[in-house]
Amino acid sequence: MGYGKSSFSDDYDIIATIEYKYGDKYISDNDKCTHIYIKITKRDVYNINAIALDAPCEHIYYKSEVSLYKSIKYYESIYSTRDYSVLKRKLFESLNRTHNESY
Repeated sequence: MGYGKSSFSDDYDIIATIEYKYGDKYISDNDKCTHIYIKITKRDVYNINAIALDAPCEHIYYKSEVSLYKSIKYYESIYSTRDYSVLKRKLFESLNRTHNESY
């Protein structure tokens, strides 16, 4: 499988601090880890999902069929290494069936 240049800008960093209870040589359940959350755009979410979709795997887990379908559509617009046409068709049929049943 090939890999390409990152779609993310260079200003992405995970900001976390760890306060070690017994020094940094001993990891403890009492250590305190603080994270700062950074809001990202919907496009960045799709970029992250595209990375996951491009990885070889047998199972995909997503929050909803709608989010998976949208992620696959975005993936297809930037990558062409994996074929998700069968899954996309199943999702489309399921989403339309659910939509039609709600009337």
